[in-house]
Amino acid sequence: MVDNKINILKHSSHGLGGLIGISEDEITQIWHDFLSYHYGTLSKEAIEHRYANKFVMGKLALTSPFIMQRFRRTNKDKQLKPFNFVIVGIGHKIDPSTKEPIIPLLAYTKDTDIVPFTRFTDYKTGKEYTDNTKFYWKQLAEFLFAYADHNDGKYDGKLGELKRKQVVINDIEHIGKESNNLEESEVIGVSDNDYVVYDNKTEQKIADVIKSMTTKDARHIGLSKRHLFRLKKKVKQGKGIVLKKKTINKLKYTMRFNA
Repeated sequence: MVDNKINILKHSSHGLGGLIGISEDEITQIWHDFLSYHYGTLSKEAIEHRYANKFVMGKLALTSPFIMQRFRRTNKDKQLKPFNFVIVGIGHKIDPSTKEPIIPLLAYTKDTDIVPFTRFTDYKTGKEYTDNTKFYWKQLAEFLFAYADHNDGKYDGKLGELKRKQVVINDIEHIGKESNNLEESEVIGVSDNDYVVYDNKTEQKIADVIKSMTTKDARHIGLSKRHLFRLKKKVKQGKGIVLKKKTINKLKYTMRFNA
């Protein structure tokens, strides 16, 4: 900041790059506005007014059958197909029946200005919303203030050049491959179905079950004969076993496995 004028030499879109409907020039302006807000030359009300008609939305590919099922009622003519794109909002209104955030979801369009006024499907329940849809989309200003006020857990300090925190490792846990779906988690948020945590005790129990499992048992929980033999080979070689959460839940009930 020179002579009370802010000159941004380089900006980052980290945390904002996944949003659609916002250009690089607008991201530069966002940095300028919030630095001005920090130094007291621009009010919060002025920023809220500037972004009053901007809403938070992301772009997501239909790579999950779960998301496809959400469109089963509105997609009867099969316009949406696997790997097509959809637009997703951030949940900030609560569904009174489920007590869960309502997450707007609709087919992708380049005209993002009409999105908040278009009927949508709730990502979590599949319920359709057609009235006052604008109020279910989070305003960009609200999102930006939360972003600006969020403390960075990786650094010590709040102003100036921050120092990286010193990390001490107490234990190591393995997580299942469900956590690889980072793109969806970044847009929708992380849920219990996004990852499975394995400790050494759990891994040993899984290995013991796989050792004694028959092809009939495997078929009952959705494992193919080939997959079962592959898992048995891994157990024999002492390699780690990673199963989907739904498979582990079936193991709990069908094989009396207690994680």
